Amino acid sequence: MSLSDCLIANAEAFILQLLLLEKAKVVMPHAIRSAKVDSSKLMGWEDKVGSIDKDKFADMIAVDGDPLKDVTELERVKWVMKGGKVVKAAQ
Repeated sequence: MSLSDCLIANAEAFILQLLLLEKAKVVMPHAIRSAKVDSSKLMGWEDKVGSIDKDKFADMIAVDGDPLKDVTELERVKWVMKGGKVVKAAQ
């Protein structure tokens, strides 16, 4: 398994987590914040991950729609970026 495959697997696990939170009726902005920003603080990594800022890792995904309105947009990832480089683009 390549690094990019591992990153995709982690992204898929994150998306599944958000889908389950939505089914549990957690408000999506709170679910996304909890999964990304709050977890980075918990790990003591808020200076490296959790938001898009200068000197952070630049790990992110891109989707066409708004996942705050429709969390299933996260199932249709267009590309994955790791360390500022696209490692997986839509086929």
